[in-house]
Amino acid sequence: MPNIVPQQAQTWTPYQWEVFNAFNDSSYVRDQMDVQQTPLYDSFIIAAASALTVSSSALFTNVGAGANKTINQTNLTRANELIAPEAFAIKQFRLRFSEDILRVDLTNLYNGFDFEFYIGKKPYMQLPIWMCPAGGGIAGVVDLTAGAGNTFYTNGWPTNQAARTIALPLVISSKASFNAQLNGPSYTVNAGGTGLNFYCILEGFYARGVQ
Repeated sequence: MPNIVPQQAQTWTPYQWEVFNAFNDSSYVRDQMDVQQTPLYDSFIIAAASALTVSSSALFTNVGAGANKTINQTNLTRANELIAPEAFAIKQFRLRFSEDILRVDLTNLYNGFDFEFYIGKKPYMQLPIWMCPAGGGIAGVVDLTAGAGNTFYTNGWPTNQAARTIALPLVISSKASFNAQLNGPSYTVNAGGTGLNFYCILEGFYARGVQ
């Protein structure tokens, strides 16, 4: 059932309407939640000569004190859920791998795996990795005279517009279970390479309790 629009909505700014429409359920209550446009993100690392599998690619699961991750690698503190009363309205999905990935590993990643995002046990996003560009990362001209060591690869063009924007925001409600993964056959990353450093970024509105 849709929200009843508050009486004071007639004085809202376009941004306030955007936030209200993004949380089109009970997750967003005006004057009780602090809503900011800030991302949720997590990552995993597959070392060279190690196996990339569905389980080793789990995202938003291996977080918290025991995960041994820096703030640059994840900003979640609890596995697979937000801390009540937090909620998140996803507007963009972004996938990034470290730009020093070997071309052969990149090709096998693109050809062998898809990206899947779940809330509960239901998949809400399932698509080839190349359809979900990072919208950021290294950009420049490769100097072919310097050898292969100066070559890099990015997932799409590094601009905010080059990211997968969804028309209907996807809401992670407070205490809802969510996760993401790469799905495909087991693949051993090349021993002579740099491994795979992979990120998933959820861009959107983050609702947290007013302090």
